[in-house]
Order: sequence, then structure tokens, then C-alpha cells
Amino acid sequence: MEESLGKEGFGVLWKFSKRKNYKKRIRFFSSIRYFGSM
Repeated sequence: MEESLGKEGFGVLWKFSKRKNYKKRIRFFSSIRYFGSM
């Protein structure tokens, strides 16, 4: 469940960040890493 969620979030984030702010993407990546560590 966590893996699929991460993959979906990653794909959506990638497309979204390509048009939106770059900083938001970095923030999202940090969140995924943080949750992944847990």
C-alpha cells in the first residue's frame, strides 16, 4: 500500500512539478523520504 502510494505520488508529482514550482517538488520529495524512513 505504501509503495503504490509512493509510486503514484511520485508520478503525479513529476508531471505536476514540471509546470509548477520546483521548490514544491523538493518539499514533496522530502516528505516521501521522511515517511519512507518511518
